Amino acid sequence: MTPTRAPRILVATLAAVALAVALSPARVHANEMQRLIVDAGLNLGLWQAQVAIFDAPSTEPSQVGYASNAYAAVEMIRARLRPPFEDLDLQSVLDDIERYPQRTEGRPARQRAIAVQQIHDLLHARLSLLYLSTVGIYAAPNCDGAFLDVGYHLGRAQMAAFAGDGATLANARSMLLQAVRSGLDAASATGCGFNLEAVWDGLGIDRAGTFADYQGLVEPIRNTAVVASPRLDLGDPWSPTDPVRDAAPPPVPDPADIVGSWRFESGERTTFWHDGERIVGTWHDLRPELLVLGYAEGMESFRLDEVGEGRYLGQTTVRGSDGVFRWRDVRVEVSGDTAVFGDLFDGGRARYEARRER
Repeated sequence: MTPTRAPRILVATLAAVALAVALSPARVHANEMQRLIVDAGLNLGLWQAQVAIFDAPSTEPSQVGYASNAYAAVEMIRARLRPPFEDLDLQSVLDDIERYPQRTEGRPARQRAIAVQQIHDLLHARLSLLYLSTVGIYAAPNCDGAFLDVGYHLGRAQMAAFAGDGATLANARSMLLQAVRSGLDAASATGCGFNLEAVWDGLGIDRAGTFADYQGLVEPIRNTAVVASPRLDLGDPWSPTDPVRDAAPPPVPDPADIVGSWRFESGERTTFWHDGERIVGTWHDLRPELLVLGYAEGMESFRLDEVGEGRYLGQTTVRGSDGVFRWRDVRVEVSGDTAVFGDLFDGGRARYEARRER
């Protein structure tokens, strides 16, 4: 498709949001952070779809606007983080936005669009956390991640409708409805704020079809994010955007416990948590070359059983030369902030280490 100037949607929105937040009296259940998350997702979605559909260069003015708005929204989210999420790493997301022009220079449109998708995926992983005083911070689906996805696929739908790209529009619309369902499920499971199903049904997302329809959904969805109120029971977990319910810091990890996040020297991160009697680990912050091979953000990478103090046996996913992922035996030994992984299958690496992230 011949490159075409895309609509400059939401380019001036964030400045207005910041001003409104500064001048408006605080509302009991107002959640401006969730609206900022929608804005970040919306601009990332517009950006991603513009690159994919129009092959737009990074210097195209509207694309610069989308990237700048996403950057500003993430900065504002980071500035509003409170305990126990005050050390949440959003700088890596900002770095990826800032380095996009250099990292993607000379690449085809598909690869540049994937790079924007990866920024969304990284922000989603950073926001998809819950906290309980008895557990600490752990990775889990929540309303913040759902609002990011709602914004992201709404942005993609707008750009696709503007371009008349029926295939992209159908995918974006389907993913948008799925994001709403994920948010409703997260609200039911954890008590995070996403509003009621009747409210979302009333927006008419399933009836949207034109560019004007999707533009008309922006403000209602942003407003829904603001008024969506979490439950405030002390026994419920809460998300980065929820009000703090007590000042208790996360518990100090057991030096032999693998539950939590671990960073490998290569840069990848694995997060472990209890799933019934087993321990499950998922991949995060994957390098582009691994994504090309089929590894995916959030994919299940380990299934472990604790067999002794700081000792675990189980399986890890390994991609074979035929491109198929298979489960292979692995052992892990944890001591303090170091986890040593040892492959137990022929041809596997004997030893590799990861450091605990606090």
